[in-house]
Amino acid sequence: MNALPLFNIAIGCLLLITGRRLFWVFVGVAGFLAGTDMATTWWSTEPAWAVLAFSVLLGLIGALVALAVPRLVAGLAGFLAGGWLATVAFPGLQPAWLAATAYVTGGVIVALVMVALLDWALIALSALMGAAMIVQNFNVDPTVNKILFIALALLGVALQFRQLELGSRPSRQQHEPG
Repeated sequence: MNALPLFNIAIGCLLLITGRRLFWVFVGVAGFLAGTDMATTWWSTEPAWAVLAFSVLLGLIGALVALAVPRLVAGLAGFLAGGWLATVAFPGLQPAWLAATAYVTGGVIVALVMVALLDWALIALSALMGAAMIVQNFNVDPTVNKILFIALALLGVALQFRQLELGSRPSRQQHEPG
């Protein structure tokens, strides 16, 4: 296994476990993945380093803007992540307009959900993205791949929900007299 799949698995695990808490990482990864999809679609003849540079730049811009204006970026990140998930869910759609329609539809749906239910949407979406990033790196039977994806996504949601629940509980010191 070369370094890139290991990197994807590591980033997938990070999203799976801490996607809501590390919102800027989630946005950066969504930007990177969207940049990779856009660059390979638009500039199929460009060298790999140009595609990587564009993807990294888009990811860094997304992460930095997420630190500055998180609510505004939630919608954009939801759109990018939803579009990427649509391409993962429906690979190889032809003609190109159908693939673009799936991307835009997935993006709009997820963007609306992100804005309306930010914490819950971040948990679900980062768990789905993390699970997808992990399972894409294994060459196993499609049924096993789907089971692994579902199991990882559910694990990510459960772990992040637990973190959210623990974080929202008042600490013991808040109930004790000063």
